[in-house]
Amino acid sequence: MGIFEEYNLSGLTGYGWSRLLIDNPGKEILCDKHNGWKAMSGDDWLELLKIHPQFMAKAESHVNGVSALIALDAGRAASFSAWKSFGGGEWLAILSEAPQLSHECDKAEGWRLFSPKNWTYLLKVCPQFECKLNEYSDWSKIEWYILLASQPQFARYCDGLNQWEKLNDCIPPGSEWAYLLSKQPQFIDKCDSVDGWHFKCEDDDDVLELTPDGELRTIKNTLWIGYNWRILLEEQPRLAYKLDELGAWECLDGNDWFSLLKKRPEFAVKCGQVGGWRLIGAERREELIKIQPQLKNMRK
Repeated sequence: MGIFEEYNLSGLTGYGWSRLLIDNPGKEILCDKHNGWKAMSGDDWLELLKIHPQFMAKAESHVNGVSALIALDAGRAASFSAWKSFGGGEWLAILSEAPQLSHECDKAEGWRLFSPKNWTYLLKVCPQFECKLNEYSDWSKIEWYILLASQPQFARYCDGLNQWEKLNDCIPPGSEWAYLLSKQPQFIDKCDSVDGWHFKCEDDDDVLELTPDGELRTIKNTLWIGYNWRILLEEQPRLAYKLDELGAWECLDGNDWFSLLKKRPEFAVKCGQVGGWRLIGAERREELIKIQPQLKNMRK
């Protein structure tokens, strides 16, 4: 590893260290060198220990790591007393795995430490704590696309606060709607109501498009990128009619079509109609046909 990579590691977040060690547990020495263990919150530790329990000894010497150990073995709670040393990420780790310890969170007033993201992920797996959010926080900053994908019953709060348009404000445009609708297609009317299919560009945030004659033009109102449409179609192919309505098939590039047809070969006819085979390219077409042999006679 060179000097540049070492420099980048010095600014790595706790989540970044967790992901690095999950994928490369042999990088432990770098985590020691940059004190990455301290940067990890309880939920970061939890994800790491679930996959690599060999790091439990490290967790023992870091308060955030101890929260993950309690989450994985609630029996440890009996001999633990420093509950007020935990932050929102640590309580998230504990309660997501051991919700029966919520009385400790009550006593330590840990609920007050939850960030909007902490609340989002806790309610995603433990919707019974809805009452705690109502008592200690509010719903206006919830990451709706994540929560509603797993717990659609909370849409009533999104309705009451007129929060649906918040899903339009993301990068890349449409990614939150694509994720939500791929899991819960019944919310398509909500997307329609706020025109979540389009990206509205501000004057100081223009999007440029290359025209067929090679000139750049500014777009003020554009559709989702192809990747988002592909994610939606892979999980909810019956929503293809929206691409017809909006003329969105042209948003898919060769990579999008290749990935889509690997999973959903039934779109091969549409691919031919809109020139998708040309975008995929001859070499990748042959690769795709090896995966889906029935496509051999459908190329155009």
